[in-house]
Amino acid sequence: MGYFQFPPSHPSLAGFGCGCGGRSRETRSARLGEPPPAEDLDYEKELALALVRYTCLDKLEQHLQKLTEPLERCLTDLLFWRRHPDRRGKRMPQPGAVPTKEKPFIQEWETLRREVVRPAVASRIRGLALESDFDRTNWCKWFRSTDLRDALSAAQNTVIRNPDGTIVPAPQADMDRARKWALREARELSINAERYPEIGCPADKLKAIAKEVEKLVWPNDPEMQNQRVRLLAAFQRALARAAVK
Repeated sequence: MGYFQFPPSHPSLAGFGCGCGGRSRETRSARLGEPPPAEDLDYEKELALALVRYTCLDKLEQHLQKLTEPLERCLTDLLFWRRHPDRRGKRMPQPGAVPTKEKPFIQEWETLRREVVRPAVASRIRGLALESDFDRTNWCKWFRSTDLRDALSAAQNTVIRNPDGTIVPAPQADMDRARKWALREARELSINAERYPEIGCPADKLKAIAKEVEKLVWPNDPEMQNQRVRLLAAFQRALARAAVK
């Protein structure tokens, strides 16, 4: 990938720079059969939640179609009981042991499922896939790094200018809130970067945002720099994934 200058001192990142003048901490690669650190497992849980809405939609539709029978039965019962309130809560007799007087009800129930419920369920399943596809397209358009840029700017603002022109140190509480904001935005952007190629968003935009992220200036402390390393590593994985999609 030719989007970054990769010095040899950071093999785990293929050389993303520090952005602060110091040296970044390297991320540890997982070894086969070795459980990931707890922080990596938490990250993967968040990533899975981010992916589940927009990816593998064809598989989702196929599996939902296979699992519709319990749903069809439930909905058919509700509509059937609406027609026959006196039968609410009563289960339909099993085939093979049907009293003659029950046969018309069974035929009515089957017709209701076939002609009313089944088309409605199939339509809803298709609708879920279409809604997700529409949301996915809009999400691709809104993917950006500006929130992280603003958070990092606030995290490094150590002074406040008063209306009279005097400059005083920023309250520590404000600085702490800004740091938490920046860390939260960096983690969210990491997850979104890895989600980006998996849901079929344009690769060119991912490359452009990766360049923006590389140029961001971070506070020079271990926690912030470690988060920066993890963010850049996420973009590296996303770019590699986009290259083979």
